[in-house]
Amino acid sequence: MFYYRGPKRFAFTEIHLAAMITAHVHGGFQKIILHEDTCGDTWAYEEARKLPYVEFRKTEFPTELNGHRVSDQRLPVDYVRLQTLVAEGGVAADMDFIFLKDFTPLLNHGGFIGTQCKQKKKLACGLMYAKEPQNPFFIAYLEAYKNWSPIHEKKFWTFANTIPYELSEKHPIEVLPVKAFYPVAWSNKTFLEGGDIKISDSYAVHLWGHLKPALLLEDLKKTVINGFLPVLKERSRPSKQQGVTLTFD
Repeated sequence: MFYYRGPKRFAFTEIHLAAMITAHVHGGFQKIILHEDTCGDTWAYEEARKLPYVEFRKTEFPTELNGHRVSDQRLPVDYVRLQTLVAEGGVAADMDFIFLKDFTPLLNHGGFIGTQCKQKKKLACGLMYAKEPQNPFFIAYLEAYKNWSPIHEKKFWTFANTIPYELSEKHPIEVLPVKAFYPVAWSNKTFLEGGDIKISDSYAVHLWGHLKPALLLEDLKKTVINGFLPVLKERSRPSKQQGVTLTFD
């Protein structure tokens, strides 16, 4: 997983903490590496530091690419994620996923990537896997960033969605259906109100955190994933978000 505070000083939230816990409890991951540029300063980060299965790894995220300054903080995360997959393999995920199911059956593939929208030919780089380092698909994907320029900041989906789709037709990679990781579309307006979202075949649910930076676990109580969430046992919440421990019912 990847936490880039960056110049915008993004906060480490309880959603990020829940992603790590559910990856372990439901996803079946015995070790989670958090790549971070600097330490967080929230109660959620302090709780994350207590998780025995998490390794915190200091990581440099690029502020420039191909000689151009990068302003969208999602791009450095995507770039480092690909570097990590090429160098080490493994599962690489954004920190706004809630994991629902053991990933073991998926790890038999040589690599995988999820689909965001089949009709628009968009895959999604938020959760990917390489069984071994030097996977040809991810090498090609990383190589594609040599063509990145500032114009793509206005067309973020080019590198996040379109290019991986094109590469999946040239290099071996298991393309998982929308329901695997993205049963909730970014444009969905009923999810938080308890909309009938089918998750029986989903391994994780993406929460589109960049569109909802203030999202709390409490906001997910009405949703179909409520039963998968860690429970906040509070002593002085919610206004200050302090003195909280996390457990599962």
